[in-house]
Amino acid sequence: MRMFAKSRATKGVVGVELRDDALAFAHVTTRRGEPQTSRFEYCPTSADAAASVLSDLVQRYKLKGAACVGVIPQGAYQLLQVEPPNVPEAEQRQAVKWRLRDRIDYPVTDAVVDVFAPPERANRPATNLNAVVCPAEVVARCAQTISVAGLRLQALDIAELVQRNVLAALPEAEAGVALLTFQAHRGLITLIKDAELYLARDLDSGLEGIRDAGLAGEPDAPLYESVVLELQRSLDYFESGFGMAAIKRVLVYPSAEGVDQLLVHVRAMLPGLDIEMFDPAAVFAGANLIPQGCLNAFGAALRDLEAAA
Repeated sequence: MRMFAKSRATKGVVGVELRDDALAFAHVTTRRGEPQTSRFEYCPTSADAAASVLSDLVQRYKLKGAACVGVIPQGAYQLLQVEPPNVPEAEQRQAVKWRLRDRIDYPVTDAVVDVFAPPERANRPATNLNAVVCPAEVVARCAQTISVAGLRLQALDIAELVQRNVLAALPEAEAGVALLTFQAHRGLITLIKDAELYLARDLDSGLEGIRDAGLAGEPDAPLYESVVLELQRSLDYFESGFGMAAIKRVLVYPSAEGVDQLLVHVRAMLPGLDIEMFDPAAVFAGANLIPQGCLNAFGAALRDLEAAA
């Protein structure tokens, strides 16, 4: 999703995820065509102070003018499916925007919309477009935070697509892989195959709930059951809805308090799956330095890395 685009001139790409309570930062460069980690920072902060925190990082690492891909906070946008309008491609976004007016809880005139096509289904064309809709004020705030800090905004992206960038670098991506990620109060399931995002599903469960369930010692906690159900639904739809061979590989991130207990339950309920914690070093060696919370920023930095090298 390229809501904003500008010229490239600086080697490497900065990925920035702007959350309500933190800022995640990644700067990745290339060497001999391969990604090389430079720096990662996870900074708890308020939304109002994010620009100042990001400016300090830019100055500290001498990155003024560097290309940057921002990640809109999860929960601040919606990823919806919509029937493609019968209009020229240049008019598609505007037409989709008006089709979404009854599916959002704020005026459509205050929304920014972008679209991208889903992968083709086996033996039949895709029938819907993926539409990302976000309040214009959120988009403007993200763009301003990045620009004020002295970075050169390339694009604003979403968690589902930046996680696709990370998974696409894995050897198992060709056969298909699922990633289950958690933030403090929410989670996300993404399924990719051959570098294409096939499905994404939001979860109401986050790291705080997972920690509490683990501390309570409830082997059949409702939270665990909910995660299993949503994961099974996602995998089933990938197989039946897209006519693909079943995904057996499931990665989980991050490794935090209580996640081990969750995995014990998921493995017991879905014994046919190969489930393990995701190690960012599988993407490239230096990525093992990524702090918890920086995976989306890392994926954002991978988006335009080749073009910015």
